[in-house]
Amino acid sequence: MEQEEKIKEIKCTCNQCGKVWHYLESRKKQLKSQITGNTLYTCATCCSPFAMFTANKAHDLRKQLDDLEKCPECGSADVTIKEIWHKKRT
Repeated sequence: MEQEEKIKEIKCTCNQCGKVWHYLESRKKQLKSQITGNTLYTCATCCSPFAMFTANKAHDLRKQLDDLEKCPECGSADVTIKEIWHKKRT
């Protein structure tokens, strides 16, 4: 099956409290892309009055990215990660 016909989901299980949560790989890629864009924009406009805002936004995005693989229940990073592939619905 072609890669374009599948969606990659990440299943996370906390090894401390047993909580299970899922997120899409595309969400992780989107956050990484936004972080890169904000970083480049901040570097290009370091003297801008909006530089602090974009730096804060990049920090928030990095936290969201890190939180994808931390337990939303207990905050532990002791997590088992499993990839699950789904066929796209047409």
